[in-house]
Amino acid sequence: MTWDLNADADATANPMGAWSYGRSEDPNDPVPFTLHTNTFNAGPNNDLRIWDLASGHPNIAYNKGVNELESHIGPGEHNMHPGTDPNPDYAKIRFTVPASVANNQQVQIQGLWDRPNPTGGNDDMHIFHNNGTTATELFQNLGIVDDVPFDVTVTVTPGDFIDFAVGNHDGVEGGGAASVDSLTITEVPEPTTVMLVGLSALGLLCCRRPRS
Repeated sequence: MTWDLNADADATANPMGAWSYGRSEDPNDPVPFTLHTNTFNAGPNNDLRIWDLASGHPNIAYNKGVNELESHIGPGEHNMHPGTDPNPDYAKIRFTVPASVANNQQVQIQGLWDRPNPTGGNDDMHIFHNNGTTATELFQNLGIVDDVPFDVTVTVTPGDFIDFAVGNHDGVEGGGAASVDSLTITEVPEPTTVMLVGLSALGLLCCRRPRS
């Protein structure tokens, strides 16, 4: 099973399936999560669906149109914009592990953050497993970058959280944003499952009769 942020969640609801849009209200801590409840449309043809604080950033935006917006948000892509002064909070997207996933299941987290405006300020980007005192940081990148790929694997249980956070690392007013070019979470097959599939394929091959 694979969950794909840009394919699964079109920002018409929050939460939407396994995905949620929110923020950390602590500018010094990207772990806490508060769900966004304010939403509106913006941009050309109202193609940009935004979830944010009623007062503005941080926000999560989704391009529901067919054209690139703001020179970096492609059709069907999300954008994470951290807060700027006086609210330099983290923009966050949360994945909640569904009940259908087995206990102690490994999942692979892959994707690409596109940092479109390096002159706007430094971003800090994080991936966390669970929250509070149990939070484990799976990935971190600080600084001025254009493209930040990630590929990490973690063991999860239903109800666990995987949080993606983008912050305004240097605190400058210009802030910065990161468009989510891709973000997928995929269950990793257990070795026994892979072996059984291989044996089944071998058995079918052996049972095939040559044509006369």
